Amino acid sequence: MLDTLAALALTAALAPVADLAPVADLAPAADLPPAPIDGTLVLAGDGAPADCVLDAALGLAPSGHGGAVDVVLVGGSRDMPERWLARGAATVTAIDPGKRWRDEHTLAMLRAEAVWFAEPAEKLWRAELFVELLDNLGRRGGLVGGQGEATEWLVSEVGALPSSRVLLPRGGDGANATRSRLEALVEAGDGRVAWQIPAESALVVYGGRRVGVVGEEPGAAFVPASGEWPARSESVDHQDVFDPGDTPPYGADLLSWIRSARDRSGPLWPPADPPAPGIPKGTLVLSGGGGVQSPTWRRFIDAAGGKDATIVCIPSAGSGDDPDSYSADQLEDHGCENVHVLHAPSAAAADGDAASSFRQARKRGCSASGNSPPGPCNRSARQARWSGSRCSTATGPSLSSAWSTSGAAQTASAVI
Repeated sequence: MLDTLAALALTAALAPVADLAPVADLAPAADLPPAPIDGTLVLAGDGAPADCVLDAALGLAPSGHGGAVDVVLVGGSRDMPERWLARGAATVTAIDPGKRWRDEHTLAMLRAEAVWFAEPAEKLWRAELFVELLDNLGRRGGLVGGQGEATEWLVSEVGALPSSRVLLPRGGDGANATRSRLEALVEAGDGRVAWQIPAESALVVYGGRRVGVVGEEPGAAFVPASGEWPARSESVDHQDVFDPGDTPPYGADLLSWIRSARDRSGPLWPPADPPAPGIPKGTLVLSGGGGVQSPTWRRFIDAAGGKDATIVCIPSAGSGDDPDSYSADQLEDHGCENVHVLHAPSAAAADGDAASSFRQARKRGCSASGNSPPGPCNRSARQARWSGSRCSTATGPSLSSAWSTSGAAQTASAVI
């Protein structure tokens, strides 16, 4: 975080809010990362937020588990700061979004762990300084929240909840009226999700993509029907009390819903009449983690040509230079008599002796069996890198040749 002198210098170097240039458009929703939200987002429905909503906002701020939380309150009634202080906020700095920006506002934003919009703030959002301060809050894992019209503004204008719209039922709305408004809110194929947020409750997005509701009633998510795609709607779990140390209910996955909305712009998947799976030549056996069962080994051995077939095992699940092969042991236990171990712990090894060994085995006709690459962490990325690095070595053509001549390949927890 910038210190006080740096913050004052930053403020002095910039023009007043009204004179600052508008920020560039937000990145398109198609460029979303796996965790679309930085920090925590709390979007309250119509009316004054319930105490449990304020408790959740304070509890989910970085210092919320027993620490002091500094809050910046943008707009709202005169009694709002007292409500936040009564629920446990350490300090509350009130900012009128229609008035001139002051140095103490910059310092408060740099110190804050939560910024709450009680009303829309179009003028502030046009200021590069304010947007940068909000980005800084997100990078620090801070919380951004809003209520009522400010919630609608944060989603529709600011893009705080990607690829989404929100419906805030008003008092007196019946269930049928609410559902009709929810369906009317999004058009088929527009790639957006509609989130219903009950009055005095809040939609909470945390952990980058987890969604839950805090308040008296559950929320809802809706994606309309489009082409052959059916509509999708689900209730979002809620809790009506939020104590320090609580985690909000995990009622929905933001990224799953975004993908569900976008998919409806294309053909139905999976198709009603999917083509039969298959490969042009050879046999591919893909096994999950946790060991391979005997029926799978027997199917692989049959596809390879029987127990007399030449089989090459590539052990890569462990680290170091240990050439022991679980696959080779299992194949021999199942009666195979011509099993060879090709240990290629590195690309250099795969380009040297290992490649020579594989070529010799290929002359006798072989199938390949392997298990997952080095390292217990980040397995998908490691597997993809392992496959690419080995296939670009002299071993790669031999692997391809084994397949092209109708050989069999088996992998456990890996990508071939």
